[in-house]
Amino acid sequence: MSSTPQTRLDLLIDLISIPSVTQSPEEDLASQFIYERLSSLAYFQENPHFLRRYPTPLERDSRPLHTVFARVMAPVPTPRTVVLVGHFDVVEVSMYGELRDLAFSPHELREALKRNTELLSHKACADLESGRFLFGRGSMDMKCGLVLGMELLRDFCENRNLFDVNLLLVAVPDEENSSAGMRGAVKELARLRDEEGLEFICALNTEPSEPGRPGAENQVVFTGTVGKISPVFLCVGQESHVGNYYCGLSAPLLAAQVVNLAEANPDLADPAGENTCPSWICLGLEILRESYSVTVPNRAVAYFNCFSVHKTPAQIMQEIKQIARQSITQCLEKIHASSRALLKMGYANGSAQNWEVPFLTVEELVKAAEERLGGADALREKVRRAVSESGKSDLRDLAIAALLEIHLQSGLSGPMIVGGFLPPYYPARNNQITEPTFEAVNKAVAAVISQAGKEHGIILEECPLFAGICDLSYMGFQGKPDELASFQRNLADQGALYEFPARELTRLDVPIVNLGPCGYDAHKLGERLELDYSLNVLPKLIKFFIGKLAQNA
Repeated sequence: MSSTPQTRLDLLIDLISIPSVTQSPEEDLASQFIYERLSSLAYFQENPHFLRRYPTPLERDSRPLHTVFARVMAPVPTPRTVVLVGHFDVVEVSMYGELRDLAFSPHELREALKRNTELLSHKACADLESGRFLFGRGSMDMKCGLVLGMELLRDFCENRNLFDVNLLLVAVPDEENSSAGMRGAVKELARLRDEEGLEFICALNTEPSEPGRPGAENQVVFTGTVGKISPVFLCVGQESHVGNYYCGLSAPLLAAQVVNLAEANPDLADPAGENTCPSWICLGLEILRESYSVTVPNRAVAYFNCFSVHKTPAQIMQEIKQIARQSITQCLEKIHASSRALLKMGYANGSAQNWEVPFLTVEELVKAAEERLGGADALREKVRRAVSESGKSDLRDLAIAALLEIHLQSGLSGPMIVGGFLPPYYPARNNQITEPTFEAVNKAVAAVISQAGKEHGIILEECPLFAGICDLSYMGFQGKPDELASFQRNLADQGALYEFPARELTRLDVPIVNLGPCGYDAHKLGERLELDYSLNVLPKLIKFFIGKLAQNA
């Protein structure tokens, strides 16, 4: 039986009912559900080797997370393959307050929201009353997209003449955290290409449109995705009693100056016309000390969100160096000016030290630590032990703990600023490449835009950049390998925690498209899915797109 809007809705509600919150013990239950549903299809019972669950390096509650690979081959053998990408983890539900136990039960949540409309915006209230929306965590971000992929596979299994290309569904965990699922999946994709000769002609994601272009009036198809990287600055000062302030050097002052120079600095934006990325924003600023002390703090850290379109890690590393050196200069100028002013006022301890404050990259710090310890293996073991004993859980906090251990093992004393990157890293990607595979995808995008208008009366706009972070970033690296190497050499944890598939990314270059459902308020209490376009029209557009792509590729 072919899928229908009702069968898609029923499957979606079943998938939503699994509370697969990222970093929770229940996250992997969704992979088991997807695997079991697909394994009931006759095609996979006859071809069990085309349906697999692969463990990722991450664990939840001492059990591995899994990625699901489900492949349906064209009736006439061909290497041409369309990859359907989607994640099954969702963000947490604390914002639902007293209704959080209903966040994964759409029908019950709907009735509860009708009794608590004060929790919703005016627009969300109107959508609730219209009956055209499904509310619930994961309804639009992005379990609907996964359901469309699962049902598309079912249709292809039952109608073997539907496509003359292969379909490969990749359902991953951890997208809302650090994309461990997709980073692991890239290795399997590379293996399928190298060992089985599959040719990936497009990676089609079904993330909802709204996070990629907030406020868009029409439906959107995306042909690129923004990049994201996290510059980090470890600021090391010099301790002294606060009564002898000028005998020390305040690490928080250094860090604050870094933030002042970097945040909202238009010179750090990545220019790309209307798709220009905003400047850096500080996501973490912390004085690193174990307990209260009346001492000038000697360690502080600041890290940033940095979106990119064209800039490579090597270019951003140059900006890190420039910001650090400017911060050092301006801090020392401020301290000496303050000292001179106080000396004029008669303050006896107002004479500032003439500090030499160097800037080091993480790579340079690592080299010093390895030389002191006698090699990379010895440093790696020290870092892993420090991370495991840190008591931290967030990936960024763990990476900072690793960086602190590297600094300790280097034997280098302050003051200094160390600059590098925290995980994760999402490379930017776009289809603006004059190669046959990319041109075939762009032609199919133009065709589906026309089809949406002619057959469904829907304005479907093309946008060259999905402005939200998504797993399509890992379908290749559009740059030279040495441009990516700057990230790896200056990664704060040096690979002890975060495994980046650099080798695979530099060998993959798959065109990407995001054509997803309609909905609103991702990550919020009012998350909801518009039903008609998402479950009725969009599946037809996806089939049309794949058909046109098969003709062009």
